[in-house]
Amino acid sequence: MDSTREGLLSRGPQHRQQNSLGYFEDGTPIQTPPPLYSSSFQDDARDRASNQQHNYRPAGHLGGINFAGWQPLSSVPDGEDQGDQEQQAKENPFRDQDPSFDDRPVYNLEISNKPGSSYTRENGPDGVYVSKLRPWSSRWNMKHLPWKSLVPLVLCFTSIGASLYTAYRAENRPVKDWSFPIVGNVQPPTILAFFSAMTNSLMLLAFTNAWVTMFWLQAMQPGGVPIADLHYHTQGAMGLAGALSALLKGRSIGISLVCIMIAASSIARGPLIQRAVSVQTYEFSVNGTIDLPIMRSVTDGWGGRFNENSGNDMASFDEGFSQAIRDFQAKAPIHIPGLGQPCENCSFTVNGFGFDVMNCTEKTTPYHIFERWNMGPDFFKLDKNATFYEVYISFRLEYPSQHGSYDKWDWRYSIIPMGIETSILRKTDPDCKGNTTTRVCFLRPSRLKYKLFMDKGSNVTFQSSDWKSDVVVEHVTLIYPYRNETSTILPLGLFAKNLFESRAMLYEGSGDHDMTYSGLGGYLYHREHVPGTRRCWGTWDDPFDDIMNSYRDLGLRLSIREAMEKREEAENLRAIGNVTDADALMEKVMQKNVEFVSNQASLRYVVDKGKLWLGLGVSFIGPLATLILLLWQWWGRAMFMGSPGLGRTFSMSPLEIANAFFGDGGGGVPVARRTTMSTSYPPGSGSESTSKADSSLTAVEMEVDQGDYQNLNQQQHTHTLAPILKGCSSNSSASQIVKHIRRRTIAMNGNGGLVRNKEPRVQYGVEESSGRLAFVIIERGEDGETAVRRPRSKEML
Repeated sequence: MDSTREGLLSRGPQHRQQNSLGYFEDGTPIQTPPPLYSSSFQDDARDRASNQQHNYRPAGHLGGINFAGWQPLSSVPDGEDQGDQEQQAKENPFRDQDPSFDDRPVYNLEISNKPGSSYTRENGPDGVYVSKLRPWSSRWNMKHLPWKSLVPLVLCFTSIGASLYTAYRAENRPVKDWSFPIVGNVQPPTILAFFSAMTNSLMLLAFTNAWVTMFWLQAMQPGGVPIADLHYHTQGAMGLAGALSALLKGRSIGISLVCIMIAASSIARGPLIQRAVSVQTYEFSVNGTIDLPIMRSVTDGWGGRFNENSGNDMASFDEGFSQAIRDFQAKAPIHIPGLGQPCENCSFTVNGFGFDVMNCTEKTTPYHIFERWNMGPDFFKLDKNATFYEVYISFRLEYPSQHGSYDKWDWRYSIIPMGIETSILRKTDPDCKGNTTTRVCFLRPSRLKYKLFMDKGSNVTFQSSDWKSDVVVEHVTLIYPYRNETSTILPLGLFAKNLFESRAMLYEGSGDHDMTYSGLGGYLYHREHVPGTRRCWGTWDDPFDDIMNSYRDLGLRLSIREAMEKREEAENLRAIGNVTDADALMEKVMQKNVEFVSNQASLRYVVDKGKLWLGLGVSFIGPLATLILLLWQWWGRAMFMGSPGLGRTFSMSPLEIANAFFGDGGGGVPVARRTTMSTSYPPGSGSESTSKADSSLTAVEMEVDQGDYQNLNQQQHTHTLAPILKGCSSNSSASQIVKHIRRRTIAMNGNGGLVRNKEPRVQYGVEESSGRLAFVIIERGEDGETAVRRPRSKEML
């Protein structure tokens, strides 16, 4: 240790007592060390240049730093000549280039070997890290504008605009065709919910940062703000309940009103906007034409071949005719193959094969059933069996009265148009006495207009389930086969005969009447007796509608089936070069330019504009309120009330607030002011505030008492923030304060890097020395170290 330092340390306390002007009593001025740390090349060059002119070492010990008043060990004498100044200018190249150049001497602090002593940063072989003084920026510095609020507000308005664009894009759009950029087919309600959540998050972020900005701006205005507003400003921003509480007390009114508006708009926004878009069924019609491969009628001789020696009416069915009957029995969909462009949900009218109902006649036959037929002298019983239900299908000449009566083996029989005759006898009266009705109709082969409906799979169905809705276009000629010829009318008759012919006959049984059946019809169309007509055998329904509807269904299937076979035949003709016959055959097959009406039902998004605009209006309440309050605090007060702007980024971090209250190294209040504040209560008055001031303000006062400096440090600085914040710039942001603490920790733990468990820690509990609940700082941050205890149950604190 050099003689100069020894001389400094040999001074008594009477020589180190500072006055309010920042001088020791012996007249030595207190020199504050300038920053050693520089983030730029210019600062480093300046530090190196300045160290060549001054070489300072500290004496004494305070807060882990040897300090007893700063005194240069060697310096240029006061009477330096012009040459020396020129030499300084060469060694300090930035002196004239930078108006803000700090020409104060750079202090190199000696690192103490005592535990918990000074923290270091490598700025030379033995430099100690001290945060550099940070300049206060201009009020209109773009860097320190409230970007953390303005940017989220801009994004918040963008999110609201995106919600409006989603609703606009969804208006009257089919659900199946919906798509949205980036997310694809995610449905509009989901997208609106996402934008609503994003708006809430961005608005909360903007409000949080605006809340911080407003507090610091208000604190900087002339007169400041009441200290209780530290609480109410925070409470007013902590949700609806806190805002109402602060508002009722008349504190932090602006921030509380904005918080209430944000809370209310956040609740109402989502339901209003999402309910603005709904799904509705929209029905519309499309007109057009289509070409359909359907025969207008069936060809005579296409159904099968007659064999006079087989003992039956038919020897075989044509393959296509058989397939059509099998499809009918299986109730398979009626499919139109070979459509170039299927028509979806189309209604149209086409020609097809069917029967015209002609010359229907009716007659009645009486019946009388006696319940007790074998009792009494006046008993009369039926002499023969009674038929109550019978369906008979036969072939008949179209006009028998004009052609006479021919045997079916006569050749003249094969050149006369033929039809099918149906005879239906049934009991229509539920009583035991009444009449049976016989109805006879002639079915003439014809070309009919069928009203069909086609789905999107090229399957067709009848628009009406009643055969009476079909319109007869013209009659067609189908003749009975002669000997071994082919026929179509004969297979058609056999189809109905085997499907519908049936009989139900009443006969005299053993001691009573009974019923015998042949075929399914007698069972299927029988209806039970009504009350009061027991043992009268009920009634039978008329199967004629079912017969006609079956012929209707089969006729359309036959028209489509034969058209398919004729198309294949035409393609074969065209393949061998017979284009003329192929085209002629296709003219019979195809029904061209058939007009259709496509009745379509589409699910579409519909936007309720009233709910949409109401939701958007509610969405703007929170962001606009935040923006207006922020702009007023930032620009309005600056322009009209002279309130200064913020020269750096601020936060409500406890470390930043503590640094503003109690920080050292240029932070907090001046040293002289701190001395005055710390002595506001007479020593020994027992005032609690005196003890608190002694533990906080005095902890950062540059006061060095005689005696053991380490004990002094432990008494005044242990478990407080004072030594942690010592050397930190008063103009540091929260992140810069944290950086300062971390670098200080690195210095305390050596050059090996930050050791997490050595970082200072904070504990909350009862401090034994004061008996109060308090935060305490554990300087070394050792694991398991405890400086306070937990409160005891019902302990008065």
